[in-house]
Amino acid sequence: MDELEKFLPMLLGKRVVAENNLTETEGYWYGYDPNAHTSPSQAFTTAAFRYGHTFIQGKVMRYGRHHQFLGAHSLRFLLRHPFIIYEPGRIDELAMGLVDTPSQTYDPFISKEVAGHLFQEPWDHVGLDLPSINLMRGREQGTPGYNFYREWCGMRRAETFEELIPWVGNHTAYLYSTLYAHPDDIDLWSGGISEEKMPGALVGPTFGCIIARNFANIRKGDRFWFENPGFPSSFTLPQLREIRKATQSKILCDNGDRILTIQRWALRQAHPIHNPRVPCEQIPSIDLRVFKEDPDSGGFGDQNYGNGGSGTNAIDYR
Repeated sequence: MDELEKFLPMLLGKRVVAENNLTETEGYWYGYDPNAHTSPSQAFTTAAFRYGHTFIQGKVMRYGRHHQFLGAHSLRFLLRHPFIIYEPGRIDELAMGLVDTPSQTYDPFISKEVAGHLFQEPWDHVGLDLPSINLMRGREQGTPGYNFYREWCGMRRAETFEELIPWVGNHTAYLYSTLYAHPDDIDLWSGGISEEKMPGALVGPTFGCIIARNFANIRKGDRFWFENPGFPSSFTLPQLREIRKATQSKILCDNGDRILTIQRWALRQAHPIHNPRVPCEQIPSIDLRVFKEDPDSGGFGDQNYGNGGSGTNAIDYR
């Protein structure tokens, strides 16, 4: 869960996370709103949260337990044909490949493995084109265009293609002028992945705005959000502290067969100073004893609950 908490600041930047009340808390979170709409928006599902298509690498890499390169496979031959994972030891190698391989940069360029060879059959020479599918999906569902969501996110609506130059660059703005009659016609997914990244973020301001608002609504409107207090389903403070110890790196270590070392933050590239590789045993584990029910008291173990300091096993739901 700790890794999840770090994902949004990495994706959106700390400023956008703070502005949308998505920051990590120490104890309980008191932002639950039963009137909040939790369903993902059309812009989120058809375009904004498909930002990751620009990060896709064309090769699936395999690395050994000592982080040595073992091999690479073209993505077109693995999608819908994942038979490599049935071979002994391959899961560990693929997992290490995921944490040791950097993603592509955030830009309008998409790997040819999914742009023309998506879901390609072994006997064929071509496949589907993911960028085209993204554009068709938005148009079929009537998703408003990029310019509409610029205005929705508080930016000025572009009346000319020249006005987009500070956001998407001169060359992209020129190409848009040759493809579209007006900036209003630019598809949301295309415009979103063409934006310059925000400082400290992986996406541009329009996609960052859409993604942040959706995550804020999901957190705010979910009665079973793990940080909510005061419900019979609520976790205790000791349980929350243990949940927040969880990291993607520890999950990979615990579920791999022979993973020896891994970087502390699995979603970030290994770095000798800022994100060093450490033995799996050095990464904190969740203490499951705080989740064990005590049949004599009706609570969980001998921990303190509710508001965190009463020293009783009774849970205060007030």
